[in-house]
Amino acid sequence: MTAITINHLKIQTDEENTILQAAKANGFEIPAFCHIENLIPSGACRMCLVSVVFPDGTRKIVTSCDTKVEDGMVIFTDSIEAIDARAEMANFLLSLCPALPEVQKLAAHYGIQKPVKVIDIPKANCISCGNCVQVCQTKGKKVIDFYGRGNQRFVSTNDGKPSRECDSCNQCIRYCPTGALTESLGLNIGQRVKKYNRNQVLNRRFFNKLFLCLFLILMFLSVTGISLSFLPNHLFSLADPFQAILTSIASRKVLIEYWPALLILILTLFLGRFWCGWICPTGTILQSYGKNDRIIGSQNLRRFKWIFLIVFIIMAIFGSLAFLWLDPISMAIQPVLLIFKPASEYLNEGFLRAFRFIGAFWWLSALPMFFALILNFVEKRFWCRYICPLGGLLALLSKFSFKKRHVDQHACSQCDKCPKTCPTGAIDAENGFRSDPAECILCMECADVCPKFAIDFHKEKVFRFHNEFDAGRRELVGTILMGSAAAGLMTLKEKALIPGPGNVLRPPGSLRPDETEPETFLKLCIRCGQCALACPQNIIKPSVYESGWEGFNTPFIYYMGHYCDPACTECGASCPSGAIVPFKATEKRKYRIGLAQVNYSACIRCNLCVAVCPEQAFKEVTVIGREGFFPQVQPEKCSGCGRCISVCPYYSDGAIQIYTVGNLPKDQNHLA
Repeated sequence: MTAITINHLKIQTDEENTILQAAKANGFEIPAFCHIENLIPSGACRMCLVSVVFPDGTRKIVTSCDTKVEDGMVIFTDSIEAIDARAEMANFLLSLCPALPEVQKLAAHYGIQKPVKVIDIPKANCISCGNCVQVCQTKGKKVIDFYGRGNQRFVSTNDGKPSRECDSCNQCIRYCPTGALTESLGLNIGQRVKKYNRNQVLNRRFFNKLFLCLFLILMFLSVTGISLSFLPNHLFSLADPFQAILTSIASRKVLIEYWPALLILILTLFLGRFWCGWICPTGTILQSYGKNDRIIGSQNLRRFKWIFLIVFIIMAIFGSLAFLWLDPISMAIQPVLLIFKPASEYLNEGFLRAFRFIGAFWWLSALPMFFALILNFVEKRFWCRYICPLGGLLALLSKFSFKKRHVDQHACSQCDKCPKTCPTGAIDAENGFRSDPAECILCMECADVCPKFAIDFHKEKVFRFHNEFDAGRRELVGTILMGSAAAGLMTLKEKALIPGPGNVLRPPGSLRPDETEPETFLKLCIRCGQCALACPQNIIKPSVYESGWEGFNTPFIYYMGHYCDPACTECGASCPSGAIVPFKATEKRKYRIGLAQVNYSACIRCNLCVAVCPEQAFKEVTVIGREGFFPQVQPEKCSGCGRCISVCPYYSDGAIQIYTVGNLPKDQNHLA
C-alpha cells in the first residue's frame, strides 16, 4: 500500500492505482472527459489535471488519469493552478466541439459560455484522444490508426477511405467520447447499424401512414355502404383494448368480436406500447407536429391517464360508458363523420341540407379531437402523454414487456439529442437519459439520432421497479375518490335526482324486444359514431345535449325530410360492440325505433302518410267531434321508420310525431 495525501487528507491506496482512481475511491471528484474504464489512459483531453507535490519537492500540474501514485505524494484537486489549467482545456475543447452539449456543460462549469476561438477543422468533434485507435488495435481489426504529427495528427485508415471490415466490428464506437467516429471522420464506421436504425424509423413512419390510410379507407367504405368480407369496416374499434375491456365489463360478458383487441394486449406484453407508436391513427396525426422533449415542468401529470383509466373502469362496473368518447379511435372517427356526412348531404341534397348538419350542435361531437389537436401545440402528443385512457392501459402493460428501451451508460456521450427528438418526452435527461417503458412508444427516433449507438431495445430488464412515473399513494387515493364520485353519479341517476333525456329515438336494433328503454344499448355503446357514418339516409346523428350528459356522442334519429329505409341494415352491421343488434331486413320490424302518433288537431287529412307507409300501419278512422276520416296508427305494425314524417306537409306543426315506447304521451290516440 502507498500513503498519499489528497486535499490534506491522508489515505492509503494500492501502488498500482492512478491518482484519478485513488481520488474517486475516496470520494474526491475530478472531471474526466476522455477517460474510459478498461482502456489505457492517454490524458488527451487534459480535463483531469491536478496539482501534485512529489516526494522530492517538485510541484507540477499533471493528468491524474495516467499518473501513478507515489509514496508521500501530496495532491490538490481544487488548487487555483489546477482549476485554471482545466478552464483553459475546457475552452480548448469548446473550440473543437462548440455544439457538443457535454462539452458546453463542462465549459459552463468553469464560467465559459463561448470559446475564445472556434477551431475550424474538417474532422469536427474529434479531440484525438486515441480511444478508438487503442480499441481497434487491441480488440478490433487494426484498421484505423493515427496519421500525421502534432496539430496535424488525425485518425483514419491506411488509405483514408472507408474499410469494409469496419461494418462487422464497430467496437470502437462506444469508446469515442464525442461521437465523431460516426458523424465526422468520413470513414463510414457504424454505417450498417446506422442504416438499420434509419430503416426502423422509416418502417415505423410507413406503418403510421399505412394504418392511417387504412382507417380513412374503411371509414370511406362505411359512408359509401361498401363492405369487405375479409376486412370489417370497424376493424380499428375491434382492435381497441380499451373499448373491448370496458364494453365487456359493462355488459357483464366476454365479447368474442373483440378478439383483435386481445391480440393487441398480448403483443403489448412482448413488444411494449407499439400500438401508440405504430398503429393508432390519432397518435399518427398528433405526432405530425408540436414540440418534442418536455415543455411542462410537472411531468407527474402523466399519471392522470391511469387515473382516468381506473375511473372509467369503475364507471363501467356500474354499467356506464358515458366517457368512452375519450377513446382515441372514437375521437378519430368524429372529425371524419363531420367531414364526410355534410359532403354526402351536399352532393345529394344541396348546400342548405349540408349546412344544417354543420350549423347544428352536432359538430361539437368532434370537440375532443379538436381539443387534442390544440393541446399538441403545447407538447407533441400531449393527449397521449397525459390524458389518453387507452394509452394508460397500454402503458401499464408496457412496464412488464419484454422489449424496452435501454441506454448503455458507458457508451452514452450525453449529447442530449435523444430527448430533443422523443415525441412523447419519455427520456429523462437528468437520469442518464433513461425512459419509463410506460411512456416509450417505440418510435425508434432516439436510436436513429444517437451517434454512439448507445440505445437499443433488447437489453433492458423485463421487470424493473421504481420507474419514473410509477403511481404512488396519492394517485391511488385520488383514483379511489374519483371512482367513488363516479359511482355516486350513477346512484343519483338511478334515483332520478339527475334528469334523464326525454323522447330520444335510437337507431333500429338499439331497443331490444323485451325493453321499453335502451338500457342494454347504453351499456354497450362505445360512442364511436360508425353507425352515423354508415347510415345512407343520414338520419343518425351524434347526440350532444339530446341524450343528457351520459348519452353524449351516442347516436339518435333525426329525420328532417328523410326516413329509415326498411331494407337498410347498415347501422347494425357497422356497430362493433353489439350496442345495435345486427339484423336482417326481414327482422327489422321487431327492432322498432318507436311508434308514430297522429295529432288530429293539426292533421289536414291529406292521407299521404297512409299511402307511403311501407308497413301499411295506418288505417282510417272517424273521430268524435270531427268530420271525415283520419289516419290512425296500428301499434303492432308501426316500426317508427319515419316515412310518414317525410311526406307530412304539417309535420312541423306536430301533425305526426314518433315516440319511443317508454315515452308515449298520456293522451295518445292508440295503445302501445
